[in-house]
Amino acid sequence: MVFKLLFISIFIVYATGHDTKTNYQYNENNQIKLNSEPALYNKGEAKWNSYGGGNSVYYTSGLPINFDARKRWPNCPSIGHIYNQGNCRSSYAISVASAVTDRICIHSNETKNPIMSAQQIISCCYLCGYGCDGGSQFESWDFYRRHGFVSGGDYNSNQGCQPYMIPPCKLINEKSPRHSCTTYNREETPACEIKCNNPNYYSSFKTDIYKGKYYQVYPFMAMKEIFDNGPITTQFYMYRDLIDYKSGVYQYDEDSTDDFFTVQSVKIIGWGEENGVPYWLVANSFGTDWGDKGTFKISRGNDGCFFQEKMYAGLPL
Repeated sequence: MVFKLLFISIFIVYATGHDTKTNYQYNENNQIKLNSEPALYNKGEAKWNSYGGGNSVYYTSGLPINFDARKRWPNCPSIGHIYNQGNCRSSYAISVASAVTDRICIHSNETKNPIMSAQQIISCCYLCGYGCDGGSQFESWDFYRRHGFVSGGDYNSNQGCQPYMIPPCKLINEKSPRHSCTTYNREETPACEIKCNNPNYYSSFKTDIYKGKYYQVYPFMAMKEIFDNGPITTQFYMYRDLIDYKSGVYQYDEDSTDDFFTVQSVKIIGWGEENGVPYWLVANSFGTDWGDKGTFKISRGNDGCFFQEKMYAGLPL
């Protein structure tokens, strides 16, 4: 158990690393140039949405007991869209690109629906991590601030400037000769391209960039943030028992012997109570045949799996 916790802690430090690293910027000739810069805001620059903290007390004034962002903003179909990350640990990119997509739509009064490219983050955000070997949702949000996202839909969607390039697979616990996310070798990370790779998309890369700001969301204000501005993202420890989730409110048993599976980033689209148990309503990126049509409910208030430690959101410029 001690070894397992030590391994997870090392993995989280990697996934949310705060060291100064090297990333690219675009120069006047639209070529990649290297740039060394801090990965974190200074304290004076950080944009918090309130003061204080806490994982079990929430701002609830005027908020409903049950809330689903898909119903509040029905003309923003991206909110309910479920991605399939394939055999690529890219949830850090998918969750952020998806949340940015939702918020662009929401803050345009549901009139604009550009789909942000997770592929661009995976391939081109070197601060974010190691492509298909995992990364940081925080750095993905910061990439949105510094460089902006181009558009891009699902694998084979033919949508946007840089659509997703990793084929889907099915997440299952048991070993299978089929294309299983857990038994096949991880996909190679596609190379970064500073151009639109979709031949049927007629805007240029430089004119397709969407930029915004981001901020950390304190858990006690998370419900109000979602209600006012749309879905947010978080990152949590995922154990193998969640692979088999189908319905109900998931609560990790601290005494369980289930193996640690991965650090997963997800999009929170609502909350509620089921049989007296408060929960977060979450969109995952394992495809619609996983969980409850791609979503799951996880207990709210006890910070199980450290679900409420790394909440972030942003707004379009």
